[in-house]
Amino acid sequence: MKTDPSRPGSSPGPGPRSPGVILRYLLFQVPGLAALALVLWALRKWAGLGDAALVAVVMAWIVKDAILYPLTWKAYTPRPGQLDHPMAGARGTALTDLSPGGRVRMGPETWNARAVPETGVIPAGAPIRVREASGLTLMVEPDGEWPFP
Repeated sequence: MKTDPSRPGSSPGPGPRSPGVILRYLLFQVPGLAALALVLWALRKWAGLGDAALVAVVMAWIVKDAILYPLTWKAYTPRPGQLDHPMAGARGTALTDLSPGGRVRMGPETWNARAVPETGVIPAGAPIRVREASGLTLMVEPDGEWPFP
């Protein structure tokens, strides 16, 4: 596959040995390992499971994760060219004046939003477009004729 570094989204991205990809994979394994530890603790307490069996099960679990990593690492890799937030580019309506913060309607949902600094106040009822998101707050700009009449 040829890549053109001048075009965004054309690079192959990080590989399976990238520290970020490995860290993301390991962090996604923590809840499963914690649940396993809880079940094993209960089995040890109430069923008398021995220490050797506990260690064997935990080691098998870790080996399972190591075996599956080469098959699943691509799912933990950020995709180049993807929008930073799924709402980026979506259109909606300002429910309150955004000066700079307020509320917007995005389809059937109401979101907290802030007007991007260069737009100033966006009046209630104005059409808006999402530029990016910061946590659960959308950063929006006017969509259409600006300034509003």
